[in-house]
Amino acid sequence: MDVFMKAKGVTGDSQSGFTFIEVMFATIILGIGLLTIGASFGQGLRILEQGPVKLIVKEKIAAERDRITADWDNSRTAPVDSDQMVTEIINLPNGKTLDLSTMGFRKIVTVTSSGNMRYVIITIQYTVGGRTHRIRGNVSLGKG
Repeated sequence: MDVFMKAKGVTGDSQSGFTFIEVMFATIILGIGLLTIGASFGQGLRILEQGPVKLIVKEKIAAERDRITADWDNSRTAPVDSDQMVTEIINLPNGKTLDLSTMGFRKIVTVTSSGNMRYVIITIQYTVGGRTHRIRGNVSLGKG
């Protein structure tokens, strides 16, 4: 009967608490959780940093698409392949400025023909946080 009582911890001479291995296991799980949260926080900051830049890129693509379409509609002037650096300083709503030339901001226009159509691909390439990004827009022009 005495063995049964010791196993159940009923007598006053048994110790209660966590073993060292249990504490280490819990610490490892907690550490992994904190590292995951930290990585997510860093990724969120990178996304916030790219927000204004992506908006500017989309506006640049839309402006180039409108310019190409207007040139085609007015004078049937077809765009030609080009690759040019964009050097412009943009004022942001928060009072800061964004110098596009420091980001390797490039506008690449590629024109291909197929049958009665010309396909224009507008690519904006830029670098943020050591990573190069490319966003594309398309224009289809009928031959005239």
